[in-house]
Amino acid sequence: MGLIHLPRAYLKGFTYWNPSTINNNDYQPLYDAANARLNWPWIERHGLRNPEDFDRYAITPTIATANASADLNLVAGKPPAEWNYYGGLQCGFVGPEVPVIERPEYFAKPDGNLGVTGFANPAGALVQQGDPWIGLPLRMGQQPSQAKLVDLDPICPWSTQIFADSFTLGTADPAHGAGLGSGAGFHALTAGRAHSRWVFFARNANLQKDVLIAGIGAAAWQFALPTETLHRFDKNPAPDSLAASIQQALAQPGAQGLMLRFVTYLTRYFQGPAFPPPHSDQQCFTEISRIYAEYARQLARFRRGEQAEPTPPPVNRAYSSTVGWIAPWYAGELQSMPGGRYLPGGAPASVVAPAGLGQWPVGPMVVEAALDPNAPQTVSRISLDLGSTVAEVDSSATKINFGPLHIGLAALDSPGTPVKTIATVAYAGGYDRAAYERTAGVVDIPAAQFNAPLSAAELQGQLLVGWFGDGPAVLQEQALVAQTDDRGVYLDEPAAPWPLDAHGSDARIVVQVRYLGGKPPAGTRLGFAQYSPSTPGFNEMAWTLVDDSPGSTAQTPYVRMIGPEGQSSIRQLLLPLDDGADRPYCELAVQLHALRCGPPVIAFYPLLPGASGPVWAPPPSVQIMQITTAYFANARVLPFHNALALDFENWLRTGPTLDVVGQRVFNDVFRTYCLMYPVMRFLGDPLRFQAWRGHILAATDPALFGSNRYMPVTRSLSAGQRRMLVLWQQYTDGDKPTPSAPPAVARRG
Repeated sequence: MGLIHLPRAYLKGFTYWNPSTINNNDYQPLYDAANARLNWPWIERHGLRNPEDFDRYAITPTIATANASADLNLVAGKPPAEWNYYGGLQCGFVGPEVPVIERPEYFAKPDGNLGVTGFANPAGALVQQGDPWIGLPLRMGQQPSQAKLVDLDPICPWSTQIFADSFTLGTADPAHGAGLGSGAGFHALTAGRAHSRWVFFARNANLQKDVLIAGIGAAAWQFALPTETLHRFDKNPAPDSLAASIQQALAQPGAQGLMLRFVTYLTRYFQGPAFPPPHSDQQCFTEISRIYAEYARQLARFRRGEQAEPTPPPVNRAYSSTVGWIAPWYAGELQSMPGGRYLPGGAPASVVAPAGLGQWPVGPMVVEAALDPNAPQTVSRISLDLGSTVAEVDSSATKINFGPLHIGLAALDSPGTPVKTIATVAYAGGYDRAAYERTAGVVDIPAAQFNAPLSAAELQGQLLVGWFGDGPAVLQEQALVAQTDDRGVYLDEPAAPWPLDAHGSDARIVVQVRYLGGKPPAGTRLGFAQYSPSTPGFNEMAWTLVDDSPGSTAQTPYVRMIGPEGQSSIRQLLLPLDDGADRPYCELAVQLHALRCGPPVIAFYPLLPGASGPVWAPPPSVQIMQITTAYFANARVLPFHNALALDFENWLRTGPTLDVVGQRVFNDVFRTYCLMYPVMRFLGDPLRFQAWRGHILAATDPALFGSNRYMPVTRSLSAGQRRMLVLWQQYTDGDKPTPSAPPAVARRG
């Protein structure tokens, strides 16, 4: 399942994030996410009447108003644009040349390029020097098309995706290779996007109160790099080198490429000379508002001709500490979801140090085991992924000391009571900061360090548990695990009168189900349930089961769920698992059919035979802290614009002039983007918009939907709007029939 495979290259450094923050505003509901448009009733009620004055509204700190009590999310002193109005949604690993800082008088990036720091060789030994790959930087995407950070549901912090077409480690330049006439590293395309996994909002105790905004949280990400897309720069790797070991691993049966897993945590906001520490959240927002206002004045001078060149925008990136690893990826392993025996965490453990912290929650962990090839019934090594498990104390990145971590087994009928201790991981040298950063949170424990021999039968028939010191089990394995690569699903309006695009009006979620790391027993079932915010709109916390029955206070459904045999429901669906092929897991697929636009959550509930009897009732609600460790997929039904497109097509038959057609297309398709995202305003010039229609059609091609090159980056372009773009091009190029003569006009009198 990825973690257990060797060799394993370790990474350390920083990830940069460059979102435009106005659409996922935490302080007021500026954006109508379901319809992908600005929330004008709110905005007008708070003082903006003229769209041309939008920038002034966006960058001005909000003040308390007489109706503030009704504005439950309104936070005074923060600009509606939040902390990075001028971002373009790019993301990537900090390197020698990326990101480029546009305004170094204000902003800076942290020292420390993300690259290879060492590796575990095929024998499991840690190598930290002497290999050509050590020290090589890893790049996400390629210039000028960088990877993109996209929230499927911009209101919720647990639907984030990274669209990255490729990764490059090192260079083909022989000067950086092994001295054998070749470079070092590789270039590879990805198998698809990554999703925020194991989102842990208690990842930092923040004792010094100097970790701002979402810096207390963390997320894990995983990409798969198929072998057929892999181009190795090491043409003649030295024996026993990391390159040679990976080459040998990829030649093994079942190997299908490389897996890249990394964790981002301790995010730093407001980096640079304009924000000298120590600083508070409000101090930083006050300063960024001042910088925004100064830029607006400079931009106005340029537009009046008083300034020869435009001033670069004040792009205020955030930076996350990052550790990760690269290892072989085998058949049957999901491409975007960490696999293994899953212990979700969430329970608090007693803290040894720092004193006075009391208890603190523990994040998720996975465990995998390798069998001894000479004694296949004996476990020769276990590997723990603690990349998302133990929180930091504060901005120093010091790990909380919970005491020794014990890994053991518990009976299925008493999961909280360990019956056998397998091994122990000390704090110092085991999971403290130095150890964590050295091996990206991965701990390999050979059988020689087990408390007692461990058999495959023991491991396959009991639950894994973890506890600290003499405390209770705070990490307990979930025997049944249901995960999917289809974590973010987009749907179009049904019955579109044009070919469906890449995501389609009916989308599919394929769920992989495992039991104790292997095949579920016959009779296992999988339930699906649809949830929506308990109050519509600006709500990221409480979600309830949808309900269309008369008198219900819950929201009506967004999608219809359809099983493989045609079973159908809008609320909940319980399906039997098919044993299927000879493989150590089962799969089940459901189709989603769009009913209304909006972003539901589809939760999965695996059930053992006989569980809940013949009737199954899903939980009536889910909370954000639960759903981030649960099994689910985010869906987004894009806005319904079929009627808009058909009306546009009929209007073209009246023969409007090209400039009027272009203006209507801009208004109906791109005006919202250009208002909200300054980076999109290159489309605002009518002549450029007309001249660039070929580029616009290419960038909005549905075939690019999964690529970081797609426009709009937010993925909120509807099928109807795309149809309008096609009609616009056809009409402008003369391929769309128009009246040969103006219609007769009747005169009265």
